[in-house]
Amino acid sequence: MTQNRKAPAYQEYAAPMLADKQFKLMNLEERGLLFSMRLECWVNNDVPSQAESLAKYLGQNCDAVQRALTPQVLSFFKKQGSVLICPELENYRQHLNERSARQSEGGKKGAAKVNSASKAAKALIQSTGAIPPSASPGKPPTHPQVSRENTDPHSNPEGHEKWLDDYERASNGE
Repeated sequence: MTQNRKAPAYQEYAAPMLADKQFKLMNLEERGLLFSMRLECWVNNDVPSQAESLAKYLGQNCDAVQRALTPQVLSFFKKQGSVLICPELENYRQHLNERSARQSEGGKKGAAKVNSASKAAKALIQSTGAIPPSASPGKPPTHPQVSRENTDPHSNPEGHEKWLDDYERASNGE
């Protein structure tokens, strides 16, 4: 992931888990072990596959872990050497990493476009000596002249002249 950080969390949807046959067959001790192992796998990628080592790793009673480490619990994991991984969480982690990489690439492309436009504007300024109105430092952009013609035959033009002069001065940054 970007900035060498791991994703802080994974999404867990209740409905698929509650509907899973293996989960439904578990007692509370097995469910507790399952979720403890999944949390450890998210943070540390894997857990020990041997019950004794797993109990030490989780800081739990060895007999309780041996009782709860049933085929139903193990159905959520895959053994790789001396450890268990959770394929579902690994797939999700990969999805997050790929999404992060795409976002990073998109950000780099966007920055390249902005930098390219900025370089082009600087090149134009250097080659012509002209400063585009939008690039004038310290001055607001100029506004089009306000027409002094009275287009409304019912309006009273008296007093408008001073207001129009003030408006033009303010619009031109004076």
